[in-house]
Amino acid sequence: MFLRTKTSTILTAIAISLASTTPAFAHANIRDLSNGNYRFCVNPPVSDIATDTELFNAGHCYLFRKTGSRLTGVLFDPSTYGEVQICVTGNLNENTLTGEALQTFYFLDTPLSVEPRYRGSIPAPWDNNDFLKIANGIVVEHKQNETGIKTTIRYRTAELNLDNFHHYNAGQFLPPASCFD
Repeated sequence: MFLRTKTSTILTAIAISLASTTPAFAHANIRDLSNGNYRFCVNPPVSDIATDTELFNAGHCYLFRKTGSRLTGVLFDPSTYGEVQICVTGNLNENTLTGEALQTFYFLDTPLSVEPRYRGSIPAPWDNNDFLKIANGIVVEHKQNETGIKTTIRYRTAELNLDNFHHYNAGQFLPPASCFD
């Protein structure tokens, strides 16, 4: 009787302990994270430390610095080898970041202008999945040199929804300290 009760108590304690443990790949509430550098991606990680190959299949990722409710980071698609990216900064409410964004393009010969859908005040999807919506875009810089043309566009309205993103290891790259320096 004693052995049965003791075993039952131990198994119950283990079950309660496991039930209260957050699964490794659960969606995290970013608001609850301590200040620091983080990387969150759309697809769940397959291991605790993502390799470059695993990151290639992670979907869109947001590499950011968290200070209180303020986030600053780069939203990018790893499968494009970093060519598709935008810096997004602002304040966090639950898992939605509201603020501004800055995107830089490099061309060999033709400067870029802001697409009409991004010039208006109604946020339009930046990506095909509606993670980031942007509006109020203005060209803030056109620079031309011997290697080509650099065009930088500032979006005064940016809304980044991180609800379905998964926590990854931070990796070897640091997020930007600011989008506008």
